[in-house]
Amino acid sequence: MKPPKPIELGRFLARPLGEPDTDGRHLWRLEWYPAGGKGQMRTKGLGRRTRDEAELRAHVVIPGIDAPTPVPTAAAGTTWGWLLQRWVAARRADSAAGLLRPRSLLAYDAASRRVRSRMEALPLPSTAAALVLQMETFRDAALQTSAPHTVHLDLAACSGAWLWAVRRDLVPPLPWPSTPIALPEGRGYIPTPEDAARIVARLESRTRAAHRWPAVAVALWYAVAPRIGELAHLRVGDLDLKAGTVRLGADPRASKTGVRVVPLPVELVPRLTAYLAELGRGDDASLWPGSVQTIAGGGLVRKHIGPAAKALGIRRFVMHAARTALADDLAVHGVDARTAADVLGHSPEMQLKRYRRGLMETARSAMDSRTKGNVISIRRHKA
Repeated sequence: MKPPKPIELGRFLARPLGEPDTDGRHLWRLEWYPAGGKGQMRTKGLGRRTRDEAELRAHVVIPGIDAPTPVPTAAAGTTWGWLLQRWVAARRADSAAGLLRPRSLLAYDAASRRVRSRMEALPLPSTAAALVLQMETFRDAALQTSAPHTVHLDLAACSGAWLWAVRRDLVPPLPWPSTPIALPEGRGYIPTPEDAARIVARLESRTRAAHRWPAVAVALWYAVAPRIGELAHLRVGDLDLKAGTVRLGADPRASKTGVRVVPLPVELVPRLTAYLAELGRGDDASLWPGSVQTIAGGGLVRKHIGPAAKALGIRRFVMHAARTALADDLAVHGVDARTAADVLGHSPEMQLKRYRRGLMETARSAMDSRTKGNVISIRRHKA
């Protein structure tokens, strides 16, 4: 297996070193020359990571070196809302300079907005004890309505904003506290096709197309496993029902890997045909009523999928679980990793990692069932 390609981030270069571990992670090193190109090359270790993880880590490390990140000129403020707004503004400047990928900027902005919805007017702390109390209070409140991984990302945004401000003398130089979150082990629950069909049937009891769209959205989500942003930004023209395909990632705001065309299951085409006939919209119109935030903002999960799954006794799962389920199904049915990567919008390296995990679990299940009920003993051979 070839090592991953180096990551170019302006005048910084992240490079893999040595051989990967059993999970396919390499040691990564960040290399750069001082501003102006004078002096010896400098380096900083990024740890053992995948290529995507190394890139995200590099984006965290670079602003702390001497990257050309403009400092907002606004007067010093006193609230978390003020701090997060200026931190996101600095991240936008990094993105404009080519130091931050657009999708990373979107993630930072989304996390900032979630935090600000709870702490917009909260005064910035002046003591370490106050900082600990604020973060623990935020964590405990956010976990009541958000998934642990989402809260983990929000805390990471708070940490990034705080450390960024400390380096610029905008806040007191307080150490960032540890606010651990018990993240779910493994991949969590992966809904089965039967689970998805039961949720669709429950949501399909609505009579009008304008009210029945959640059932269509869930059916399409489980069938082709788009990212939530790709699902939210679908337009009528993205569906080619004669060819039996859907175009994903056509809107650059929702795409990580560009446009891809994915085949639709045959049994889904009549459902989509009937939905489009009742909807009566042109090709450039959104496939869903309301705004993009109706789906991307969590409305599909909170108002429709979550209540339906709870009423049916289906275990809680995250929207990304459909992508895991499809990756596993493609692996088990012998689809090669590159084709699966095209379907799911992954890089081949990331897809191989997904395949390895899914096939290992399938192999373990097969070996368990093969030896079930049998007693296998291994005796030392006597010469």
